[in-house]
Amino acid sequence: MYRLKSITAAITLCCCSLSISAANEVTVFGAEGSNAAFNSGAVTRITFSASDFTLWQGASSQKSFALKDVTRITFGAGAGVAVISAPKGVEIDGPVSDLLRFRSLPADLSSSLLISSITGSQCLSLAEWKGDAVDVAHLPAGIYIASFLNTSIKFVKR
Repeated sequence: MYRLKSITAAITLCCCSLSISAANEVTVFGAEGSNAAFNSGAVTRITFSASDFTLWQGASSQKSFALKDVTRITFGAGAGVAVISAPKGVEIDGPVSDLLRFRSLPADLSSSLLISSITGSQCLSLAEWKGDAVDVAHLPAGIYIASFLNTSIKFVKR
């Protein structure tokens, strides 16, 4: 049940599920009928861990919720999730089967690389990455996020 709640919350976020709530609100509903509403314009990101999730408002203001206490998260019609896109000119050769390759990266690239599943689970982490191809053959088919240089790129693994 616990795992199902975290997956359901992540799917709700990723699919931009809409419900009947105030036009510009993100609402978190608790198991005992309590709820908390946030102005969607003030919510800058939502992060998940194994036991909770956090709504961020700006760089440091945050409100955390235990996943076991949350029954659903809704987004009002005015709320939205920003499109994840690559930095200008950077592209992925995809869909990907074995090797994740990037095009148009800076020649002197030196960065860490993090690959996460669409549910937020960390799948691969490289501390020193130079922009070369990354072996993702071990990952199951699905949608993933590659993060580097303060940006994220969505890709599909077949």
